[in-house]
Amino acid sequence: MEELQDAIEDAQYVNAIAMVEEGPRPVLAWEIPSEEAVAEWREKVRKRDDGENGPEGLGFDWTVSHALGFFLFSAYLKEKCDDYVRINFVEEVARWRINRSRSKKMEKARKLVTAYFMPRENDETTGEPTLPPKTEIEEHDLERKLPSLSEDEMKNLYDENFDLSTSKCCIGLDGPIRDAIVETIFNASNVESDSAPPSPIRNGSDNGDTDKFTDEGSASNVAESSLTNDNKSSPRSSDSTRLPSLDLPNDFFDQAEAVVMESLRKQYWEGFKESPEHTKLHNFSYLC
Repeated sequence: MEELQDAIEDAQYVNAIAMVEEGPRPVLAWEIPSEEAVAEWREKVRKRDDGENGPEGLGFDWTVSHALGFFLFSAYLKEKCDDYVRINFVEEVARWRINRSRSKKMEKARKLVTAYFMPRENDETTGEPTLPPKTEIEEHDLERKLPSLSEDEMKNLYDENFDLSTSKCCIGLDGPIRDAIVETIFNASNVESDSAPPSPIRNGSDNGDTDKFTDEGSASNVAESSLTNDNKSSPRSSDSTRLPSLDLPNDFFDQAEAVVMESLRKQYWEGFKESPEHTKLHNFSYLC
C-alpha cells in the first residue's frame, strides 16, 4: 500500500511539473558545449593560466592541476583501473604542501616515507607486498601543483628514478630521488640523537644492494622504527650530515611526485581520454 501511495505521489508531482509552462524547473538540461566552444575555451585557458605557455585545456597537465580534473582522473584510476597507490601518494603530497605546521609537516613526511618509499611486508597468504590502504578525495578543492620541469628534464628524471616493477617501493621509485628523500627524513628523525643507527639507504652492501638492514625483521618494520625516534632526549648531534632543524621546503616531494605522476600519465592517460570520466570533464570543464 505504501509503495502504491508513493507511486501516485510521484505521478502527481510529474504531472504538476508538466502543467507549468513557465518558471523554474527542478531539473534543467545541462548545455553541452560544442567543439568550437571547447576549442575557443582551451585557448583562453592556456593564455589565462600562464601566458602563452600555459597547459592546454583538457590536456594532462591542465586536468591534474585543477580540482575537478584531478578528482575525475583519480576516480578513474581507483574505480576503473583498480590502481590507487600512486595516485593516493600524489593526493597526500598535495595535502602535505598546504600544511602550515612545521612539526606536523615533518611528522606527515615521516609517515609518507614509511608508507610509500620503504619496502613493504609480504602478505602471509598471497605472498604479495601489502599496500597502504586506499583513500578517497573528500575535499572539494584538492589540486596538484604542476612541476617546473621541461620535457627533457622530466624524461631524464623518469628514466633515472622509476621502476614499474615496484621492487623497491610501492610507488615505483628507485634511484637518487628516493634515496635522497629517505636519507633526509632519516637524518632529521635522528637530529637529536648522539648515536643514530645507520641509515637504511647507506646500509647496503658494496654490490649496490641499498635496501638491506642490519636489524632483524621486515624492512618496513625497520623503516618504521628508524623514522620515528621522537622520544630520544640526548643532546643534539653536531654531525654535519644531520639537519639543524625540522624545516622541510615545500618542494621536498616535488620531483618524486612528478616522476610518479609521469608514470601514471604514460600508463593511463590515453585510456582516461576514452572514459566516461573524461566526458564529464569535457562537459563541465568551462566551469574551471
